[in-house]
Amino acid sequence: MTENIDLVFHNTANMMQHIHYAPKTLDDKFASQIFTSYLQQLDPRKRIFLQQDIKEFKKYESQLDDELRGKQVQFYKVVNTTFRKRLEESEQLVNELLKEPFTFNRADSYNSNLDNQPWSNSAEEQKARWKNYLKYQVLVQYDDLLELESKDSTTVKPGEQPEKKAREIVSRIEKRYIENLRKLTTEEESFNTYINSVINLYDPHSNYFLPVDRREFQENMSGVYYGIGALLQEQQGKVSIGELMLGGPAAKSGQIEKGDVIVRVGQQGQKPVEVSGMAMSDVIKLIRGSKGTTVTITFRKQDGSLKDVALQREALQLEDTFVKSAIIEDSRGRIGY
Repeated sequence: MTENIDLVFHNTANMMQHIHYAPKTLDDKFASQIFTSYLQQLDPRKRIFLQQDIKEFKKYESQLDDELRGKQVQFYKVVNTTFRKRLEESEQLVNELLKEPFTFNRADSYNSNLDNQPWSNSAEEQKARWKNYLKYQVLVQYDDLLELESKDSTTVKPGEQPEKKAREIVSRIEKRYIENLRKLTTEEESFNTYINSVINLYDPHSNYFLPVDRREFQENMSGVYYGIGALLQEQQGKVSIGELMLGGPAAKSGQIEKGDVIVRVGQQGQKPVEVSGMAMSDVIKLIRGSKGTTVTITFRKQDGSLKDVALQREALQLEDTFVKSAIIEDSRGRIGY
């Protein structure tokens, strides 16, 4: 696909113009919307790029509609090169800031509303922004640990400092976050992000799929997948069991309960993968697999203990995929539902 990027991009744009119900006017105004949408998608928290990067990218802004009409596609490649560099710098910054303890002995504030916030003007400003954000995240984890410790003294080991443990948790979460962003910098994924930032401006229900994503989409549309029969939920970097599906492997095992937190996922013959801080979608990909294969999941139970449960994947149906109907009759008549 990589050698045909221009062809794929131009053909997709041409198709959107001819078959979409609301084609766009390919002009500088639309180019500006693409520019804003793409950068927002890559760095929504505005902690990766610097203002000087945005100024450099601005040179390409007025050309983005020309790229749609047939000009060589360059913009996303330039952005992606800078994005890779800034990610490395951000990772080093996070590691540096989380090495030292945070103190919470004075009033401070953190603004999570970034809609109108500009990118940092300097590396110093960016460091201050990261520090403020990380301090807030550590405080959240610190507060959770103190609450859990009041209920279960084994949450924090003897001699272990809750603030230090909170920093370690945040470090894992941020490492996973940066790693997920790094995945977007591969040749295919960077193109995928860019082309979808364009297509989503037509409407949020139109998407371009890479071949691997297309296969996953078709699986979801078929309503059948191979897994353990559990609905997951994600809170503060932890993925846990939300509900057990009746008759599924997880429910039949009798060893898994709602609220159990997933700690590790192991495939047959492979080293288990730690999932702390991992996106729920990535945890789901680890748990699902081929029919009849075994997945071993380590759960943190409600009492704080760890439990390994080996489960054989079975074919399961996504009930929400299917249309159902019923006719309800009462004194008022018949109602179709």
